[in-house]
Amino acid sequence: MSADRSLEAADDGAPSDSSDPGDASGGLEVVISKVLRLGVVASLTVMTIGVVVGFVDGSLSGDRGALDRLIDPNLAASHRLDAAWESLRSGGAVGIMTLGLCLLVATPLVRVVASLVGFARMGDRIYLVLTSAVVALLALSCALGVTG
Repeated sequence: MSADRSLEAADDGAPSDSSDPGDASGGLEVVISKVLRLGVVASLTVMTIGVVVGFVDGSLSGDRGALDRLIDPNLAASHRLDAAWESLRSGGAVGIMTLGLCLLVATPLVRVVASLVGFARMGDRIYLVLTSAVVALLALSCALGVTG
């Protein structure tokens, strides 16, 4: 009977010992969840705007030549940052959709940085060092990817 009573006490909505207000890890998980959710929603919103713009301006009209231009790595603005930037500055659909994809790719990176800040605030040195190493490797990967 006492085991049943302890299970009922755990399900009554009262905070358990694991949700100690001094334990910031629960708060960090909520922040990380919000970062991931916001990143996906922002990316989806921007990509949807890009698709709408593409249908309105005719750049996503569906003809074979437009598709070939979109997926050809030598021609497509989505494959070169300078061309994507120019397309975005001019309000082009491909530039807008590329921005949405960049937001989607950046979302996990922002999550790692949020974890780094959270571990620093909690004073968790082990996870701070591990997350710092992950951030350093991600920065190195980005730098090597940009230089080719």
